[in-house]
Amino acid sequence: MNFNPAPFQSWLLNHKYSLSTIKNYIADISKYFEYNKNCKLKIENLDDFLSEKVILPYLVTLTNNSSYKRYLASLNKFCQFALDQKIISSNPITKIRKSNSNKYTKTQQTNTNNIINEFALYLKQQNKSNSTIKNYLVDIGQFLAWADNES
Repeated sequence: MNFNPAPFQSWLLNHKYSLSTIKNYIADISKYFEYNKNCKLKIENLDDFLSEKVILPYLVTLTNNSSYKRYLASLNKFCQFALDQKIISSNPITKIRKSNSNKYTKTQQTNTNNIINEFALYLKQQNKSNSTIKNYLVDIGQFLAWADNES
C-alpha cells in the first residue's frame, strides 16, 4: 500500500497546523507505510492497515520513548484524518491508549499476542534497550506457550 501525502497534508493545512508539524507528520506516516511495505503485509485497504494488529508491532520497533510518543501522535492524527474522511470507522490509537492505561477486558488480558504486544510497549516506555525487549519477549512468549499447554 502506497502513501499519497497530499490529502493528509491538505487536511492538516485546513486544520491550521504549522508547516513544521505537517512536515513531521508526513515524514512519520511515510515511515509507517515504508515499514509495513518492507514487512510485505498483504493488506488491501486502509481500514485494515490502520488496525491495532498492524500498528502495535510497528510501535514496538521504535527506538526510544520520545520517538514512541511522537509516532503515536502522528499515527493518531492520521487516524483522525482517516476517520474524518470516513475511511475508517474508529480510531485504533484510542484503543491502544486505553489498553496502555491498564483498562483491559478479559479477552484482551488472555490473548497471547495482546499480552506480548502490551508488554513490549511497556518495556519501550521504560526505555529498555531493543536487545532487552527482544530477550524479554522471547522469554514471555515461551512462558505463555507453556501456560497454554498446561491449561
